[in-house]
Amino acid sequence: MMDNRGVASSLNYILGLGIATVLVVGLLIAGGNLIEDQREQVVRNELSVLGQQMVSDISTADRFTAEGGEITIERDLPKLVAGEHYRITVVQDAPNEYSLLLRTSRTDITVQIAFRAESSITESSVDGGSVSIVGDGSTVEVQNG
Repeated sequence: MMDNRGVASSLNYILGLGIATVLVVGLLIAGGNLIEDQREQVVRNELSVLGQQMVSDISTADRFTAEGGEITIERDLPKLVAGEHYRITVVQDAPNEYSLLLRTSRTDITVQIAFRAESSITESSVDGGSVSIVGDGSTVEVQNG
């Protein structure tokens, strides 16, 4: 007659250890995805806030320029958003209608903010960081500061 009591304990231990490993790995994968999703949302929120600040400055320069005045607005934006470089682009969608695009370089997250302007806004693209909005009496341009 064979004695299997020692084998059953070892087998139960190995099976329990295997199940625990699978559960821990599953939790780590799920947690990693959750963190990545939240990081992406933080990047979108930060880009949106920076974009709103830029649109506000562009609108101020537009008002001065529409009256024939000249203005330069300096804005010190962060160079990185959640550890990523980003680019700010002004594009014209239609007459007097523009979009400000803020796009990260690594994860390619883009935030678009539409705005209207009375004067001509020059299409341009600058890196995040120190930025100047220059109105020369007829056009407004976003430049690296």
